Amino acid sequence: MAGLPPNYNFTNQYDPQLQASISQMQQHQQQQLQHQQQQQLQQPLFQHSQTQLQHIQQQQLQQQQTYQQQQTQLIQQLHQEARDRRERIRSKPFPTNVTQSVRDRQARGKDVYRSSEDEKTDDEEDGGHEEDERRQHQERQPILRKGNRNSLDSVLDGESDDGIEGRDTDNEADILRCCRAEGFETRQRRAFAASVLDRPEQLMMYAQSEHDSMAGQRHRFMTIMCGYEDDDYWSNVGHHRAVTRAARERQANMRKAMNINRRTA
Repeated sequence: MAGLPPNYNFTNQYDPQLQASISQMQQHQQQQLQHQQQQQLQQPLFQHSQTQLQHIQQQQLQQQQTYQQQQTQLIQQLHQEARDRRERIRSKPFPTNVTQSVRDRQARGKDVYRSSEDEKTDDEEDGGHEEDERRQHQERQPILRKGNRNSLDSVLDGESDDGIEGRDTDNEADILRCCRAEGFETRQRRAFAASVLDRPEQLMMYAQSEHDSMAGQRHRFMTIMCGYEDDDYWSNVGHHRAVTRAARERQANMRKAMNINRRTA
């Protein structure tokens, strides 16, 4: 024993299994050390990535909050601008050329575009209207009075003071003269034609009965109403019906007689 070196390993000669187990243990220890070293090297990188991820999430939250704040501020600003615009429109008067005096004259029923009425006062205008109405009433009263025929000639022969009033009286006199010159049947025929023209269903009825168009019947009744054509059918309806009935009876009697003669022959 004294002659052996101090670092002499007995296992190399006497226990090869023990030597193999020792080598396996050493390899396992080396692997564990390498794994620990790798974990120690990777741990700072993992922590760094964790911190970066948290920082990114915080930034995203801050950006989202700022975006929401900006959006709410923008909506409030738009609502405020709309309210301000409405207030400006309400406070601003509507552009118009109508003055207060024009509104006053229009409310009193006067013509606001005539310069002659602007120069007159209210009393003068009221007095002028009353005089015109009184004069027109005095001129119309003798015309409408029953039995006074001389008044019609006096109105027709007399000259009117104003052009408009003169034309009105002339038209009324012409109408009255035409009415007196016409017979009752003519006036009745014209009134009936006017009533038919006012009712499309009657025009359609006459068009179907006469086998004509509505335009043709409208022309027919227009000529009757204007007095340019005498409608025998309307002027004497009873006579027309009686003549038609007599003609039918005469034809029936002739047919009966012909049948009797044929039988006897």
